[in-house]
Amino acid sequence: MDNYLFTWDHLLFVILGLCSITVLCLLFKKYGKGKELNILKWAFWILFILEVMKIFYHILVLKAPAKNWIPLYFCSLVLYACGFASYGKGKIKKMGECFLVYGGIVAGTIFIIYPATALGLHPLFHFLTIHSLFYHVSCVFLGLMLLMHNYYEISHNDIIDYALFVGIYMLFAQTLNVVFSTNFMFLKESGDILPLSFLYTFVGAYFYPLCIAIGQLVCTFYITYVSCFVYRKVKFKNL
Repeated sequence: MDNYLFTWDHLLFVILGLCSITVLCLLFKKYGKGKELNILKWAFWILFILEVMKIFYHILVLKAPAKNWIPLYFCSLVLYACGFASYGKGKIKKMGECFLVYGGIVAGTIFIIYPATALGLHPLFHFLTIHSLFYHVSCVFLGLMLLMHNYYEISHNDIIDYALFVGIYMLFAQTLNVVFSTNFMFLKESGDILPLSFLYTFVGAYFYPLCIAIGQLVCTFYITYVSCFVYRKVKFKNL
């Protein structure tokens, strides 16, 4: 397969992604206050249907092995988090919201800027690329949506619920990796993705799983937490 990274397809992918997020946020800011829960429910079912379509496409068209289509990668957790946040109660709901805010925004933004697992394999106008674009735009938008009208208030204590949510799926993914020699959540090896392959080379095969686990469990949380904290400080000073 061809690599479409750093081509016109890549530039258009980034533009479409950022413009879509901007439009969705503007529309929500004007019309969406108080509708967060309904939007989460709609988003869950849309993402669920798209994920089923993606699975069938991999099985029936690409004849791909299970490791290519089982939704057990970091960004895939947005689907489960959206279900938790929209239909869960108490702790379950909080864990889902935590991931959407602290994980979805970071993961979605990074992917839109550098869509290695999409354009690294397929051109822009391909079902799997369009699927990835919509999926990661949803990651970013849903997280921002929860923050926009103070539906969700960030707190340093959220690290507990966030790490619990991510950790459960990470433990399950790593169990499958050990038993079936898969690479879910890229916990075993880099998958030839440039930033991860650099980390793999730098720390070595022994320490790589630990570093990528810490990155997904802790670093994603603090990137969002610190960004929100700084934004609010700057906003307060400008009032």
